[in-house]
Amino acid sequence: MIKINSPYYIKDFNLSKLTNEDWVNIDKYKSTYVTEGQDDIKNLIYPGYCFSDSLAAEFYQKYILDFIVKDLNSFTPPRGNLHKDNKFIFIGQRPGHFGAHLSKAETAWLLGPSSKMLMRFLREVNIYPYLTNFYHSYFVMENKDWSNIYKELVGIFRMYKMFYKKEKFHIVFMGKYEEYNIVIDKLMQFEDVDLTFYKIWHPSYLLRSYSDRKFYDWVNHFKNMTGV
Repeated sequence: MIKINSPYYIKDFNLSKLTNEDWVNIDKYKSTYVTEGQDDIKNLIYPGYCFSDSLAAEFYQKYILDFIVKDLNSFTPPRGNLHKDNKFIFIGQRPGHFGAHLSKAETAWLLGPSSKMLMRFLREVNIYPYLTNFYHSYFVMENKDWSNIYKELVGIFRMYKMFYKKEKFHIVFMGKYEEYNIVIDKLMQFEDVDLTFYKIWHPSYLLRSYSDRKFYDWVNHFKNMTGV
């Protein structure tokens, strides 16, 4: 059960450098949440969630997280900001697997080199978003089944509408994948919310041929699109 707690901040993005004590704390705090708003950018390295109140957290646990973890048997469920002030949802294709064998808790996809690059980007644009994937596990087949991400997102939209009286969201897709167009088409048919869609480079693209110029092109493109 998700419960409120004081934040614990992950010390390093390199899984091989995390001690057993670090992993114990990551596992302990992965199902906790804090109540700071999205301006508290340091929560990017907190392994849990952010909510505005306990009722929203309970709704998320019952109708979204339990479905992802128990029904889908996801080793790497979503993480991040579900505070009333947040309007950004970042979506990747699937959780990363680089160094996942080193993980002693199920938050490995928020660690590693791609995540380190993503966290640097998010700090640069001063956003603490909600982070999820089209496929909720690295081990599932790429079958373009949009129903699971759709159920997760619609559940979040309803949570925001019920508890925060908010219905406007920016959905940011990382990378170029056919699955994104499928879920965009389905979400556009959901008329209860005001959605804006964006596509940006995946952080792994930067890692393949990194340069400072490319990184700041990534940052400035996002700022120009969204107005942050």
